[in-house]
Amino acid sequence: MNARLFLLLVFAAALAQAQPQIRHGGVVNAASYFAVASGSNPISPGSFFVIFGSGLGPANIAIGSLPFSTQLPDANGTSVRFSGNGKNYDAFMYYAVGNQISGIVPSSVPPGGYNVTVTYNGKTSNPENIVVVKANPGIFTRNQAGSGLVKAQVYRTSTDYFEPTLTAPAAPGQTVVLYGTGLGAVNAPDNDAPGAVQVTDPVTVYINGSAVQPFYAGRSPQYPGLDQIDFVLPADLVPGCYTDVIVGVAGASSNVVAIPTAAAGAAACTHPFGLTAASLAKLDNGGTVNVGALLLLPGITMDKSTTPNDIALAAFFNANADQLFLATKQLQDPNQPPEPVAAGKCAVWDVFGPSTPGSNLDVATWGAEIAPSTISLSAPGGKTLALVPAKDLGAGGGYASLGAAGTFAAGTYTLQANLGGNGSVSAPMTLPTPLSWTAPPADNSPVTRSAISASWTGGGTIVTIGGQSSGNNTGKRFACGFNGADGKGTAPAAVGNQLPANAAPDPNGSNQMALLSSGYGTIAPVGKLDGGMTVWGSGSAHSVVWK
Repeated sequence: MNARLFLLLVFAAALAQAQPQIRHGGVVNAASYFAVASGSNPISPGSFFVIFGSGLGPANIAIGSLPFSTQLPDANGTSVRFSGNGKNYDAFMYYAVGNQISGIVPSSVPPGGYNVTVTYNGKTSNPENIVVVKANPGIFTRNQAGSGLVKAQVYRTSTDYFEPTLTAPAAPGQTVVLYGTGLGAVNAPDNDAPGAVQVTDPVTVYINGSAVQPFYAGRSPQYPGLDQIDFVLPADLVPGCYTDVIVGVAGASSNVVAIPTAAAGAAACTHPFGLTAASLAKLDNGGTVNVGALLLLPGITMDKSTTPNDIALAAFFNANADQLFLATKQLQDPNQPPEPVAAGKCAVWDVFGPSTPGSNLDVATWGAEIAPSTISLSAPGGKTLALVPAKDLGAGGGYASLGAAGTFAAGTYTLQANLGGNGSVSAPMTLPTPLSWTAPPADNSPVTRSAISASWTGGGTIVTIGGQSSGNNTGKRFACGFNGADGKGTAPAAVGNQLPANAAPDPNGSNQMALLSSGYGTIAPVGKLDGGMTVWGSGSAHSVVWK
């Protein structure tokens, strides 16, 4: 196995400038690439980091060899120093190239605030403020950008393993090996092969929100800085192309990534866009597919407005694997937690660091738009809702309809579009009575964690009670599924008591209780359209103080 598979190498053509410059917010975990606007980017001892900027190294890539040194001889001595609390710590260097360098934070660096500087060609950069935390896990992905499908190995037997893809999915009961960085310090070399050394803090893998305990979580024996997490996929897993995976340790959580899963022996995973195995093979091989989407959101508030609206969004686009993953997440995120929860089940997971990609709808990021010559949305009662270019409503791409709450009645809606040579689409979707929270909590009111209850009318087959409590850069999210027809539900005390208590309202609105319901369907392939996704979602969230 080659460690270079797991680290992004960006080759620069420009010559290094005389004075190295670190980009503000440019010091990040090498797997998740998580950065925050303030520039106080959390990284952990013993982990790989990446620094972005200019003039950081030579025009041609220089790569260190084991054992790593604190300087790269082939890069005019490029080095990185962490300075704080009156002490200096030099990183072990992995590679350097004009606008990007990478190395390992020594395990001896204690948590706290530091200035990071880069020295290249005898000149030292501007200092960049960063925070070293006990752990900040990141998971490597196939696109080497911290999102989408995970870079992993799946074992059928101890000697028969493969890399999971859309057409080679993992199955429940199989062993998965994730690769990442940031699980924390170890008592082993940070510049040379460390051996099989587990981290001291317990590590949890969340699969669709359900906690799984790995049987190994620590350094990959042959490579410093590189972590591996070995676990078994749950036997009761509900499979799909984008099974969510999050790694949690010491109150911190990783980037949200996905592993394709399916029943044992399946030729491909089940995709939310209804794609065939042949279409999924295109994506696995770096190709693109033509897809469509219809989203109905009755009673949704936009931005900071307190007035609910009924929103419809339709789009057709040509997407590669990464773009389609992003589109799927953006379509799902407004309507449910990233981890789907069945009726009678609950999930609790750590929150800190990156969230699921794409919480804001932005069709422009989904791929090249396919413009229909005609498009409309028929509604119950013989009505037709006009779909206009979303840019006319101040939004991104696609076609949208915006109305006051109550515009969308329960019943069947049909998206009709003429895509020219790509085919003519007629995609129905049934919208139930929108979910209505009978007595939602007043904003910033107290809610007892051991008795989180809600009652409702409307909604779909499953209604989710969820929420989040966070503080001091850590916290918990939860989601519990209930039968929609029951009209009420209470999260178990064992779930709610895991949420941190709040002393006062959070001005950032991070402490919330939500009631949500959603449903999904597919658009049948037609002409050159490979498939599509229909989504409806309704619900609301309120800022609360967890007691």
